[in-house]
Amino acid sequence: GAVAADGEVVPNPSAGYQPEEVRRYSGPAHAKIERVLSRFGGIPDVEGRTVIVVDDGLATGLTATVAVDWLKRLGAKRVVLAIPVSSISALAALQRHADEVVSLDTPVGFYAVGQFYEHFNQTEDDEVEALLRSYAQ
Repeated sequence: GAVAADGEVVPNPSAGYQPEEVRRYSGPAHAKIERVLSRFGGIPDVEGRTVIVVDDGLATGLTATVAVDWLKRLGAKRVVLAIPVSSISALAALQRHADEVVSLDTPVGFYAVGQFYEHFNQTEDDEVEALLRSYAQ
């Protein structure tokens, strides 16, 4: 499943867990969310704003669903999701949550986001921080 910063959870339907079970096992995810929010300036002020969420791709779409719904609960006026690739089912699900979804490709043979990348490494927090500092300058 996926966990939002405010504690809301979305279970993965194919895994068979209920929301209560996901909440019970979500301690490490909450700790990571708190660490990331603390490092990057806390909860963003999105009230009345258009927010663009960028993801590397959608397999199940659970994480993007949680992010989009959380931003709406924070008062975002409009939430746009931008992704390079998506499974057909995840794209359909996210279109019910985001105000707009922009996906460059929804291939029939989709089985994992990583299959569409030559290098699919994790982006570390230090790299994100350096990019944000560079952008701010």
